[in-house]
Amino acid sequence: MRLPILFEYRTFLSDIHHIKQEYNLLRYIYKYCKINNILNECNYELDITDELNNGLIRPYFIDFIKKHKNIYVFNGKYLNNDPVFYIKILELIEKHYNIKFNIIKDISTLNHLKQKSIKIFVTRNNYFIDIPPNKQIPCSYNKNYYYDIYKKIIQKYNIDPEVFNNKEILDYCSNNYIFFYNENGSIYQQNKHLQELTYMNFYRFYELTNKNADNDTYFRDLKTLPNNL
Repeated sequence: MRLPILFEYRTFLSDIHHIKQEYNLLRYIYKYCKINNILNECNYELDITDELNNGLIRPYFIDFIKKHKNIYVFNGKYLNNDPVFYIKILELIEKHYNIKFNIIKDISTLNHLKQKSIKIFVTRNNYFIDIPPNKQIPCSYNKNYYYDIYKKIIQKYNIDPEVFNNKEILDYCSNNYIFFYNENGSIYQQNKHLQELTYMNFYRFYELTNKNADNDTYFRDLKTLPNNL
């Protein structure tokens, strides 16, 4: 019998904090377009194709799960923290790679499966106290996927930059470190040089911290699972 293998999604996925910011910003843009009756001009469906093609998924993970069909994915201790976004990301991954996860959507299912599973892959700070340590494999993936959200919104979704003159959208961007120049924004957003420097500082920081992530071979080298799984 093929026993389930459980993966906390952060063991194979880059930090998606910036994608969450993009997702939320698209919802603000949808609200703006709806109020102004211009929904036909607003593409607000999240698209992570470029990110998936450029390192969002841990190297060799897709090959691994294609070999092992009994994969279940859960959202760790944050299972109930915006499950719509969490499920959306996993569904986009499924579609992009033509694979199928078993997505765990509630605590009761997780509690049932973690007792049955052969192995549970968890982040280093999220052990289950009710599961034997030898069933739990800590394999956090420390990569932060950072990009210019403002530029992507305009170019990828073909959204008019005029949208960013909206105060609610400007406030969201200011509070969530989405950097761009706008003369209608805060005193910081009105300073073009400051916005450019701050973005480049963040970009360089993540570039350095991610230096070794693309050479990760964890799932290529993984040999701890029985061959009959």
